[in-house]
Amino acid sequence: MPKRSKNILMCKLSLSIFAAFILQAALVTNSHAKEQTLTAEEWALLRLSEYKHRVRKRIGSDYIVSINSIRNKFLENFDQSDFDGDGITVEDFEILEMQKEQRGFAFKIQNWLMKDLNRDFKVTKKELKLFYHKQASRSLRSGQTFIRKTKEQIDQALEDMILRDLVMDTNGDDVVSFEETKSFYEKNKNKRRFPNRFGRYNRYNILYNKKIPYSFDLNNNGVIEKKEYLQIIDQTIKAYNTDNNAILSSEEQRAIETAKKSIRQKFTTKKFWRKPQRKKLNDDKLSKEI
Repeated sequence: MPKRSKNILMCKLSLSIFAAFILQAALVTNSHAKEQTLTAEEWALLRLSEYKHRVRKRIGSDYIVSINSIRNKFLENFDQSDFDGDGITVEDFEILEMQKEQRGFAFKIQNWLMKDLNRDFKVTKKELKLFYHKQASRSLRSGQTFIRKTKEQIDQALEDMILRDLVMDTNGDDVVSFEETKSFYEKNKNKRRFPNRFGRYNRYNILYNKKIPYSFDLNNNGVIEKKEYLQIIDQTIKAYNTDNNAILSSEEQRAIETAKKSIRQKFTTKKFWRKPQRKKLNDDKLSKEI
């Protein structure tokens, strides 16, 4: 075989191997994306499990859930997402995201204003020290025992709290202004949030996403209409309301919780839901320091 033909053959073989690798990676990515997507029925079941705890009423030793109250909760969720009244579109979802960002920023500004003790719209290092002093002086807890901190421990905790807020001080004058606070949160608003003590990222976990998914768009016209939404909701409620009456009995509510657990197992792992171990305090070491 000529050398040129051999080179062409090797080049074609390399390209085919590379194309096969890219195709396999795409299939893996698509399968992963498919696994991480809630169907309309799964989303409705998760919200049904959530809403039944809000509207349930105790009668004797049992909790009774009204079907009409559950349905009104679903309608309320739809109306809050549909701003123009002609169905939920991409524009409605964009407005919802803007509202979430504004509410989050308003909470952060409110937290910043609490530290501005003299109300001059500037948070100084001295004000931060006065604001965090009580929190830094809290006693350490070991089981049922409370141990008072030493002066060095209080000063160290206070310094850590102050440095955490002075990250927003861009010009290094030990004063956090409103403009610095605003620019800091606008710059970091898209970063991943820290998990809570159970290790769950509530904002990013698919199980806690209350936004109505696009899978409710049954006719694929880009608009989630109310009749499409209610069609899935009524089917989900009817599947667990086996006696077709106006309430969900205790047995029907347990069936909903069982179905919810299967969805949680599908999208999460045991490690994800396991509560982390608490750090044990060394009482002997703390007593020697005190």
